[in-house]
Amino acid sequence: MSNSNFLELERKIIDFKKNIKPETVNFLINDRMLSAEIIDAFNIGENGSRISIPVRDSDGLYADVREYLPPNKRRKKAQKILSLKGGNGTPKLYPQEIFTLLEMKQKRQYDENCNTTENLEKVDIVDPLEKIYLSIKDWTLVLLVEGEMDALAAISQGFLAITNTCGANVWKDDFSEQLTAIEIPIIITLDADIAGIEGTTIRGESLLSYDVDARFVEWSTETPVAYDVTDELKKNGPSGLMRIIGTSKKYREVISLDEVMPTSIDWLFEKYIAKSKTTLIEGHPGTGKTFLILWIAAAVTRGGKHFQNQSLFEAANVLLMSAEDGLEDTIRPRIEKMDADLSKVLVPKDLFTLDDDGFEKLKNLIKKYQPGLVIIDPLMPFLEGKKDSNKASDMRPFFKKLSQFANEFGCAIIVTRHLSKSNEQKGITKGLGSIDISAAVRSILQVCEDDKDKGLKKVLHVKSNIGMKAKPFGYRLDEGIFHFMGELEDTVEDTEEELASELERACEFLEDALKDGPMHALEVLKEAKNAGISKQTLTRAKKKVRIRSKRATDSGSTMVWNWSLPNHSPTIKSDVKGSQDSQESQPIRTIHFNDPESYKDEEL
Repeated sequence: MSNSNFLELERKIIDFKKNIKPETVNFLINDRMLSAEIIDAFNIGENGSRISIPVRDSDGLYADVREYLPPNKRRKKAQKILSLKGGNGTPKLYPQEIFTLLEMKQKRQYDENCNTTENLEKVDIVDPLEKIYLSIKDWTLVLLVEGEMDALAAISQGFLAITNTCGANVWKDDFSEQLTAIEIPIIITLDADIAGIEGTTIRGESLLSYDVDARFVEWSTETPVAYDVTDELKKNGPSGLMRIIGTSKKYREVISLDEVMPTSIDWLFEKYIAKSKTTLIEGHPGTGKTFLILWIAAAVTRGGKHFQNQSLFEAANVLLMSAEDGLEDTIRPRIEKMDADLSKVLVPKDLFTLDDDGFEKLKNLIKKYQPGLVIIDPLMPFLEGKKDSNKASDMRPFFKKLSQFANEFGCAIIVTRHLSKSNEQKGITKGLGSIDISAAVRSILQVCEDDKDKGLKKVLHVKSNIGMKAKPFGYRLDEGIFHFMGELEDTVEDTEEELASELERACEFLEDALKDGPMHALEVLKEAKNAGISKQTLTRAKKKVRIRSKRATDSGSTMVWNWSLPNHSPTIKSDVKGSQDSQESQPIRTIHFNDPESYKDEEL
């Protein structure tokens, strides 16, 4: 920043400070827990309807002004805090004065220990800074909070505190590097919401990489959404915040298993649907998926023993988010015929997409009504517009949040989706969207019609990460009435479905492994083995994908086989002297490998 720009910014800061109204000061003291001394020392002012908060850079010079809009002045789309320069501004640690305060403390402790006062005059440079210094009561830790107001509130109440401008999801490794200068624990105390949880992880991992002693506060599940440091200070005072800090945990990359308390799976529908987990129910339109989930929901609202071979369970609320069926003409008539306790079937008055705000609403609803089961039917309408169900990078975070909610509140979450029309896809690859959707959930139930008995709907358990896959069960729909048919015997079709699914996975593996060019056959075999794909399945997949095999000699004059995709150049990026087309009718033999005895003369 040029000299003239710096002087202009400093002039504005002085003017804003002069313009602060008495009612604004009262708001900051009574509602935001700031002390009059801190308001003065940090040059807090007022610019129109916004409260101005000057921000210094790491050299101690003014670099920006953050402008906070009080809740009573916010309109529907008004941003809570902005930069004077426009937009969100450049992220900075705030307040930089914390580093100066720690240096002052260190120097004064040294002076006291050495019985000398020669440095005292040097550190008593600025009178407002002396006021801040004298207000600090706990020099054993630094709170890393969310937002400038929380930092100022904590400092006003006797804590060392720091934040970064621009929000919970913004963090730079440069900040972690600056914080290495702080030799006392840093307690990450962000807001009790999804952004706060994600921001805690971002900061914790970054600070850990710089060997900073970082700890984090884990708010209770009873804590209101968006509860923060200022809320705790208002409710319980500094002593309440100290109790919260006392529960903080050291942020670590790993934990040892002796710290983990073993638990057993708590089932909602034994073997098929577990509490605290996410389950996917999928099928083509018209197979009665909605009937099935409503039947499950009705059983949950009644409690008792409604599934076969089930132990008794207490009745619970069901949170139903249905985007396709009308409540009046479809949902209620169907579930009422299933003897549901309608008072326990809860539906959001206005449906919402599951973007960041939507997830906050969902969490708030789960926390408030404590449902035993949450149903999202179907998946696609609840995705944010810019999210792509075919992208793993979009689907993994989406289902991770659902899994966090299920685990945190102990409820089962069921998500439904449609199946692909392609006959090539089978098993867990049959559903629309990324394969990562199937990977993210713990159990998948797939609804289909029986080939011989069209009136019978079969529910195949195509995936389970929490136990053995259960037998298929069935149901019939008779003039809008759901009839549960119990377990069905495993069929040849079921086995073929599983084999087709494994084959499809092997085909996808080969296409991915060879997409960048040819590979030695034994390297492919080794990677397939690590991926849990058998040689028999890999051989079938090789034939289906029409993999090309070519024989060559490596730098040691040993014969090797190279595999490539049918439309790929046969040139391999290795030291191969020559190659010769193989006869496809001849078996490929493994000639050279790290452990030749274990693969010698194996036929792929």
